[in-house]
Amino acid sequence: MFNSTSNKPTVLKVAVTATFIAALAASPLAIAQEHEHGAEAGASKEVTGEVIDMMCYVDHNAVGEKHGQSCGAKCIRSGGPVGIASE
Repeated sequence: MFNSTSNKPTVLKVAVTATFIAALAASPLAIAQEHEHGAEAGASKEVTGEVIDMMCYVDHNAVGEKHGQSCGAKCIRSGGPVGIASE
């Protein structure tokens, strides 16, 4: 007696869901259009400093020749993140 056989709420849910998915799928394309590289993006630059492994540097500020030849070299060879500490 009070049951409605109308599909309007279901159709509305499907339409809103489809619109949301379409907007979500198109958003990376819109963001990519806004991104521009500067003129100097590919320019080379000379940097001076000490090559360090970032894990030890961030954890306990480990720098220097003694650390670099033992732990630092091992961490870098193992694929750890690398940085350059300038003076």
